[in-house]
Amino acid sequence: MSILNKNDTLLSESGEIIGRATRNEIPQTINDLTQTLIQVSDLIYLSRSNTRSVFLEDVNTYFKQQKNIYSILQGMSMQGQTQLNYNIDFVFNLTVNDRKFVNVYNSLSKALVEQLIGIWADTLNYRKSKQLGDIPFSIIVPAVPDEQRVFSESLLKHNIEVLPFNNKNDVQNKLAIRA
Repeated sequence: MSILNKNDTLLSESGEIIGRATRNEIPQTINDLTQTLIQVSDLIYLSRSNTRSVFLEDVNTYFKQQKNIYSILQGMSMQGQTQLNYNIDFVFNLTVNDRKFVNVYNSLSKALVEQLIGIWADTLNYRKSKQLGDIPFSIIVPAVPDEQRVFSESLLKHNIEVLPFNNKNDVQNKLAIRA
């Protein structure tokens, strides 16, 4: 149910996922429903122990237990030119002036790559208007198996870095507080 709540969607008594909207809210509701369907698809595709919500909780716990190494903020969202809002799982404070946006996903796929590139492009004007234009964006996934490397490489071409969580040295090198 947390996926439904996070994306402002409902589950009907007959098991249908529902989004309600006024005429002006239709684009955001379509976006929310798409996010819900992708996340529910993750639940179906992956084993229960690897669902996004469980993985996100594991990642969150890890960073909170390492407060002397990482400085994080949570609860941020950005609005795109399309007027759609996009959640950011973490903002890492690397130095007093340097930050990094980070989202957490269960795995890489073509659909996720396309979505992330679209989101990053859609939010460019918002980021520039808030002096956030130079803040890099990374995603954390449990690992990057060989068959998903092409997706990681595609994202990197758009300056979106993929960090495999199973490589804690890389995670620390990219996200830890810098002196």
